[in-house]
Amino acid sequence: MGSYLFGSYAESSCAALVVASISSFGINHQFTPMVYPLLVSSVGIIACLITTLFATDFFEIKAVSEIEPALKKQLIISTVVMTIGIALMLAWSSIHLHHL
Repeated sequence: MGSYLFGSYAESSCAALVVASISSFGINHQFTPMVYPLLVSSVGIIACLITTLFATDFFEIKAVSEIEPALKKQLIISTVVMTIGIALMLAWSSIHLHHL
């Protein structure tokens, strides 16, 4: 990840954490909504690791013509893994919020 892209990502994560912490002030101070941006980032890291496993172990590229199909498969895999991960994280956080 380039330094400019990483800087933008870090700034947007910090801004989301500040907004989440300010919006959770009041009577019902809940921790789960405050860490939501971190949970989304964590799911993204896990999805990245799973996609990397597929890229390095299952889709070995032996010719230049195999690069584009492998990249498309990686895009599909990362989208599916991230979607499932976010759905599970949302289900967990909504259950956790109802028990507070």
